[in-house]
Amino acid sequence: EIYEMYKPQVAVINLPAPVEEVSMSYQYSAHEDPPPPPPFRGNDLAQGCADAENTRLVQERLAQLGYLPQAVDGDFGEETDKNVRWYQGNSNLKVDGIVGQYTWASLF
Repeated sequence: EIYEMYKPQVAVINLPAPVEEVSMSYQYSAHEDPPPPPPFRGNDLAQGCADAENTRLVQERLAQLGYLPQAVDGDFGEETDKNVRWYQGNSNLKVDGIVGQYTWASLF
């Protein structure tokens, strides 16, 4: 009786048949491809600039990346400057608050 109490219990587990090969590649369909980055137009963006269209693009991208807590408004003001500098510092870019060629390329 004592032996029966301490006898190891054996469980039988039925496992599914092994999978021969699993492909980890994934092809994006046309509706899942990210849009191409907008080309840098050669005009630096900085606090006080009047290029609302490109400022809005930068603000939208900063928001997607978690660097823009305020609303996207197309105004490159003090908050956008602060958040561009935050992004630049975390991206090993020159921290100057100017969205030039390198910051633009890094964002997009």
